[in-house]
Amino acid sequence: MPRKVLRKNSEPEYYNKEIERLKSKVRKAYNRRKLGVHCTENLEQFSKQLLVAKKSAQEAFLKSIISKEGKCWSDSYKYIKRRKINKENIPATKDSNGPIITDAIDQSF
Repeated sequence: MPRKVLRKNSEPEYYNKEIERLKSKVRKAYNRRKLGVHCTENLEQFSKQLLVAKKSAQEAFLKSIISKEGKCWSDSYKYIKRRKINKENIPATKDSNGPIITDAIDQSF
């Protein structure tokens, strides 16, 4: 019986259609880079555009997380946990009202 294999999406959640479009352009330009100088110039141009788009999308995403900081902790914890190198639990944090949050349910995703 055939089964669908689900794979974890390794791309950050702030990737949008613009970034996906630029990634495909960079991939195509990379494959054509041996065809001439014009193709390598396109590769450099698309690579720079991709880096700028990634940076602006990440900044917009972080601003949206920060703006809802008091309302929804789970988004900020998801982002922090994903960016951490070691996958241990996030230590206790201090709430904006003052109390320290140590409960796993409050820090849950």
